[in-house]
Order: sequence, then C-alpha cells, then structure tokens
Amino acid sequence: HVIHSASISSKNDAFGKKMHEYNLALGNDLVQSLEQSLLAEKYEVVVLRGQDMGFVDPSDFDYKKVSTDADVILHVIFKDAGVDSPHRSLSYKPRLNVDVNIISPLNQETIDDWSIDYGANASKLDNGNIPADAKYAWPSFEAMMDKIPIVAEGLQQGPKLLGPHIARTLRERNP
Repeated sequence: HVIHSASISSKNDAFGKKMHEYNLALGNDLVQSLEQSLLAEKYEVVVLRGQDMGFVDPSDFDYKKVSTDADVILHVIFKDAGVDSPHRSLSYKPRLNVDVNIISPLNQETIDDWSIDYGANASKLDNGNIPADAKYAWPSFEAMMDKIPIVAEGLQQGPKLLGPHIARTLRERNP
C-alpha cells in the first residue's frame, strides 16, 4: 500500500508540473458560463465580487455576510478538479465535481442543494452528471501525459458544460 501511495503521489506531481504552464482559470470560466446561462434562462443575475464573505474554506461560508437584495443566493463550490481514473476503469478522464447550494438571503437557510460530476465519475447525462466527450479519455497515465494540451482542453470543457447544466437544473428544480 505504501508503494501504491508513493506511485500516486509521483504521478500527481508529474501531472501538476505539466499542467502548471496552462494556468487554467476554471473558477472564472465557471462564473462566466453560469452567468451567461442564468441570463439565458431569464434569471436576473448579480455576481458578487470583492465582498468579504467571511470564509477561509468554501464549506464554512458565512452567508450572513453576503450583502444582496437578491431573492436567492446561488453558491457553487468546486470539490475536485483534475484528471482521474473512474472506479472500475483503467481510462483517465477529466474530472470536475461541484456542489450547488441555493440559499435564502433572509435567513441563510438552504432552499435546495445538489452535486454535479463532470467527466470521470459521470456515466450518463442527468441532473447530477455530465459525461466528458470520449476524446478526453486516455487508456493510461503515460498516454494522458503525452496529450497534455488535450487534457487541458477537456478540463476547460467542464465549466462550459456546467454553467448551462446548473441553470437548466435550477429552472427544473425550482420553477
């Protein structure tokens, strides 16, 4: 088990070094995609920027510090980002996992919440899953490392697909 852990750590380090030069802004990409998608769904949207939200960890968010007159707060949190080999698979695929929380600004209570997996853990398209295009799957770690520009492209597809998916799901779950 120690050898297996060392191998994973070594792979993570090698992957991280190669991806570092691509300077992916997945969070910013998701905000832009989500804003455009919510507007297309006829929601009024205000992106809160530059406010002290009172958190160090996104899972420990202090909604009382949010200054807004909005009907709800939509809070999307990245849980995982990278490339992973799904359970019972030898293929490597992009992976973005987010939690979506709909919060009442009046009492900070959760109105709705769900998770969405893009890529590695998503086997079918539904409210909680968005499969990655098959061109973003690699049969081995070595094959993936030889295709880093395509790996970066596969990761960048995640926010582009997550934004509209979240907006549609929000409309379906909260008409």
